[in-house]
Amino acid sequence: MKKKAIEKIPYMTAKKAPTRRPKKKYDYVAVVQRKVIEHEQHLFIEIYKNEQQLLEIPIYRYVYTKKDWCKFNTELGTWHRTRMQERDCCRLGWLNNSNETTYISDEDILKIKNFTRKTFYRESNWWEYLERLESEINWGKWKKRNDKKQRELKERCESVPELPDDFETWYQTELFKNVNYLYYKRKGRYATFFCSHCGETYKSAVKRNETYEGQFEALAETPVNRAASKCEKCGALGTYKTLGKIKDMYGMERYCYVGQQTRKGVVFRYLGVEKIFSKTEKERFFVTEIAREFFEEGKNPEKDYYLYSGFTGTAKWHNHNIGGLGKQITMDLARVYPGTFGELKGTFLQFSGIENYTAQYEKVALAKYMELYIKMPFIEMLSKIGMHKLVDSLVFNGNYYNLNIDTKRPEEMLGIKKEKMKLLVRKEGETDLLKVLQKEKALLKNWTEEECMKLMIVWPSWNELEIALKYMSLKKFLNRVEKYSGCSFKGPCTTAMGAIRHAGITYLDYIQMREVLGYDLNNSIIQYPKDLEDAHRKMVLERDKDAIEKREKEVNEKFPCIKKNYNQLKKRYMFEDEEYIIRPAKAANEIVIEGKILHHCVGGNNYLQKHNDGRSYILFLRRKDNPDQQYITVEIQDFRIIQWYGAYDKKPEKQKIDNWLNNWVKMLKMRALTTKVSEQIAV
Repeated sequence: MKKKAIEKIPYMTAKKAPTRRPKKKYDYVAVVQRKVIEHEQHLFIEIYKNEQQLLEIPIYRYVYTKKDWCKFNTELGTWHRTRMQERDCCRLGWLNNSNETTYISDEDILKIKNFTRKTFYRESNWWEYLERLESEINWGKWKKRNDKKQRELKERCESVPELPDDFETWYQTELFKNVNYLYYKRKGRYATFFCSHCGETYKSAVKRNETYEGQFEALAETPVNRAASKCEKCGALGTYKTLGKIKDMYGMERYCYVGQQTRKGVVFRYLGVEKIFSKTEKERFFVTEIAREFFEEGKNPEKDYYLYSGFTGTAKWHNHNIGGLGKQITMDLARVYPGTFGELKGTFLQFSGIENYTAQYEKVALAKYMELYIKMPFIEMLSKIGMHKLVDSLVFNGNYYNLNIDTKRPEEMLGIKKEKMKLLVRKEGETDLLKVLQKEKALLKNWTEEECMKLMIVWPSWNELEIALKYMSLKKFLNRVEKYSGCSFKGPCTTAMGAIRHAGITYLDYIQMREVLGYDLNNSIIQYPKDLEDAHRKMVLERDKDAIEKREKEVNEKFPCIKKNYNQLKKRYMFEDEEYIIRPAKAANEIVIEGKILHHCVGGNNYLQKHNDGRSYILFLRRKDNPDQQYITVEIQDFRIIQWYGAYDKKPEKQKIDNWLNNWVKMLKMRALTTKVSEQIAV
């Protein structure tokens, strides 16, 4: 639509509309005219406010041609393309409570009718002519786009070459390597074998006959279900299966990618190969192509999917996914046919680094990797220098880690120091280490490799770490974290890593609160407390003293049943052993303090209300040697643990705590059962 030419055409202006009966005033006036602009007929509909001083400039101007339409907002000077039926009728003045609010003359209605060449039962509903015209224009545009897509789909399908000659040999020997079965059935000292690979049946003795002739008889290996096997006929390796425990026929499916050149670029084909096993017939293979992705230089990749229609009972290629009619087709992790790398030579994808990346993994998301390579060609360099973990994260997570893609040198692109490149390569591009090295450069620091590796485990809040480094060296900070956690950085297990990370977060939070409250952190006693957990708890209470006191008073009044039911819940749930003690909350304010100290959401009204109503209860798990120090918060319903968390929604010593809580729940159930039996006996 020629918008600039349309804007040059002056407004028509309107006359004040006559009064309707009974005495009701029209809100708007519509004026219609036809104009030829650049050899094309245009229909103009202008809407004016029905007030004498506002009849010169319309509120909106609608313009229609046989192929398009648009709306011009005269006040804002903007164009919009909204359909007639999508408009706010009251605001635009078409209808209001089924009464006409826009005046339009019979002559103008005839102009609309003649332009659209439509007929309706009620000719006064002039907007229906325009709605029908819009629908036809939309249909024509959709059909034109769809026809173009279908032509392109057909061209793509015709450009796909036949599968390579050695593809069949490859998937039989590599995709299903040693996936064969030797079915057997024993009878007496003999066993009958059937090989799924060659389809041959043979009978062999598996137990020696106690006769003179028997010592010269050849014996076969005694078959054991699911043990490794070898066919005596073809030598195929596989697994023994008892003949009486399997179905007549079943299949096993594997997936793979095949890359091939086309006339315009490269296609990556995602195929499913199914191997059919039978206890009476030789194995068979069925190959189904599931999806294709076409890559052409300078263009966005195009995906096609082989979809089955439940309406027609047939399958064919489509340029869209299955949508809401069923499961979406995804090109997932799969093996890559080795001939793919040779096919890429001479194409614009030959330097993608996919061969280096594939060498590290049995299965890869080939299509996703290539899509990322089109956007970020530098992943070739990352793959070739061995940063496979970083490439994995880029391919699957879409997190680009503030990489500078406009530079060519790897250390500048990664945003780290040049001398740290070897460390990052040795760790295969570990993303947590990359963030540490990026922060080292940003802070203009010079950390040792050991310090960087330790920071990767602590994984601190960088803003809080910057505050801590104003008063101590990084080495001193890490030594203190190690001491507070009670664990060593060297070869930490999952439990130790959790303890170290918790200690680091707690210590940095403590330092930040001390600085905010104006303490002198150059004082070593303040900077390095003996009991970190207790010192951190006191700082939280001091920082939020006023807010906590107000909140405590509020929740104790709002949720009084928590305190009222404490003794009853104590009898039901309280337990202690040599290491831990668990008990219910004494009052609502105690739950608020728990949430504040451990930095999680248990102090919210939702948990308090559930505890108050008896729908679930909040319990505190503490260490026996320090029962006043917050450690683990547990939510329980009857004898079912809903959830448990430590500080910052973490789960320290997860396996150990899980085991302890499970044993505790079993003990509670046993105690409740014993009590019930005792009561029945007493009765």
